[in-house]
Amino acid sequence: PFAATSGGVSTLAQYQVRPTLSFSHPLLKGMGLKVNRAQINQAKLARSTAEANELSQAQNMVRDIVSAYWDVLFAKRDLANKHQSVELAKQQLDRTNAQVRAGRLAAVESKAVEQSLAQRETDVILAENRLLESSLTLRTLMGQEFADRDTLGVLPSTDPEAFEVDVIDTQTAIESALANNPQVRQLEVALASKRIDEVVQANNRLPQLDFTANYSPAGRSVDSSPSAQSGDPGSRGSWGEAFRNFITEDVARDGLFAEYTVTGALDLTWSIQNRTAKGNHQRVLAEIRQAELNLKQIRQTTSTSVIRANNNLRSAAKRYELANLSVELAEQNLAAEQARFEVGRSTNYDVLFRIDELTAAQSTTLQAQIDYLKAKVEMQSLTGEILPAYGLDLPGVDR
Repeated sequence: PFAATSGGVSTLAQYQVRPTLSFSHPLLKGMGLKVNRAQINQAKLARSTAEANELSQAQNMVRDIVSAYWDVLFAKRDLANKHQSVELAKQQLDRTNAQVRAGRLAAVESKAVEQSLAQRETDVILAENRLLESSLTLRTLMGQEFADRDTLGVLPSTDPEAFEVDVIDTQTAIESALANNPQVRQLEVALASKRIDEVVQANNRLPQLDFTANYSPAGRSVDSSPSAQSGDPGSRGSWGEAFRNFITEDVARDGLFAEYTVTGALDLTWSIQNRTAKGNHQRVLAEIRQAELNLKQIRQTTSTSVIRANNNLRSAAKRYELANLSVELAEQNLAAEQARFEVGRSTNYDVLFRIDELTAAQSTTLQAQIDYLKAKVEMQSLTGEILPAYGLDLPGVDR
């Protein structure tokens, strides 16, 4: 009978091999190479930004050091001019004392020259201070320590008495600066990164629609119970039989797998208002507009700086040319004035005035030369040529 408990219990085992291959792909949100490779592309741009920043810092450092070196050169040569002015004043004092001893001039004339000499010696002290100050600035930029150092000043060994004027085409220089200036490059990379971010945020505004497919072949082995009516003794299943049942006996006719299951599904998730995604997209669009304005501004600033640097080059070269003529004329005027003083046709005031004229002309010439050299360094920095110009380069940085 059905409820009899004496009939015993029979347990049948089942062995099943069922590997599953799953495939999932977004159809709207998250679809596309640009979206999926966004982080990789932004990482590459971040490396470019770091390289541009490194190059910018190196160029600025070299520009500042070279400019400081020209300041040291100016201070050194200005000190030499001041010493020359003192020597000329001493020579005039000797001439005046000789004229006083001869009774041709009053003793007060010597006092006037001594006063002028004292002022020039004061100028020498001030020039020495400027040389020390510029030397300290240069050493600081070079990272030198001042502790346990006996010599603090710097004597420049490169002293270009004359130089060839470079003729630079302004438009060519602007194009070179826009192509090579690392600050322009940094903003270009920042804008490119924002545009990648905009693609991602625009994609995030789409509904989530994903297609999923599963393919699952199977092999099974099941125990069978004995049957007294049919005379079936029953059988025991095994993992080996399950693996054998995984493959068909006739692959050409029945295919490779004896049993398999294929399923597919579409999953749709749609945020009705989607305010976060919309807000993020609008934020990135605003950042792109800001980045475009920043790039436009730095390009305008770079172009303006190139124009100014080129104009400074031309004006400094012309000033240097004219100042050299002034120095020659001042030397001739001083020699003539000294000769007139010897014969009593000139005064100490006139001779000292000519000495001041010569000192001023020498200072103007020196300033024009230093201005030209500084403008050249600035132009090299703007066009990205400053590191090769001084035999320097950054390994691994694409300029």
